[in-house]
Amino acid sequence: MRHRRHLSVAVAKPLSSDQISPPETLLGQLEELRSEAQRLKQKAEGNGDYRAALAAVRELCRIVELVAKLCGQIDSRTETKILNVNFDQDTVNRITKTFFARHNPVELSS
Repeated sequence: MRHRRHLSVAVAKPLSSDQISPPETLLGQLEELRSEAQRLKQKAEGNGDYRAALAAVRELCRIVELVAKLCGQIDSRTETKILNVNFDQDTVNRITKTFFARHNPVELSS
């Protein structure tokens, strides 16, 4: 709340749907970036600058990955799987005994 007075009015208000770029525009911009990276890669290869060409290839890979995520071809969500296990009391006792045997060293007597 104390930072609210420092925010501009445009940032403090949520964006309306007409202020957010439609997906076609985003994909178009990515396509332009891909074309530019491809052009720079070819220019670098022509000049024998293989370090710059490799950097352009890396950028092309990042653009392709981003387009695939935006189009839903790559699912980047994490998945959590839960496994519930029930033990009988004897098993719990054995696990506890084993744990303490491994984590509590035997005290040496003098």
